[in-house]
Amino acid sequence: MLPYVDDYLSFDEISNQYILTERALLDYGIDLRARLAGRKAVSPEAIINGLLTTVSEQIYGFIHEYSLDNARQDVILARSPEVRPYMYRALMQQAIHVLNVGNLTYSVKAEERASAINGIAKQILGQTIPTLGKSILYTGG
Repeated sequence: MLPYVDDYLSFDEISNQYILTERALLDYGIDLRARLAGRKAVSPEAIINGLLTTVSEQIYGFIHEYSLDNARQDVILARSPEVRPYMYRALMQQAIHVLNVGNLTYSVKAEERASAINGIAKQILGQTIPTLGKSILYTGG
């Protein structure tokens, strides 16, 4: 049954978005809990969930810029199994980007806001998916 959830991607029914899991980052060699261990974080879970949600919102926001029908686009993203690996890779690249350079979405500098979305993630999202005949960006009309 789609959307498909596993150890690497969860699906948020409210936002209709795939979200990376902490396990996905761990298997990629990124231990968020170890990074937070030296800090006095009230709730590491809240910080980790916030980061992963932000990454998802950034990627979906970027994707939505290319479609007039975002609701239809979200259905395709959630229910097309061939899309899922591309989403996973784009989300992972964006997570790495945010962890390395920070969340540039809210920067006061226009050039920093322009680079808020990782270039590799953009390339992944722009690749044509053979079974769809187009990229994720141009699904939804």
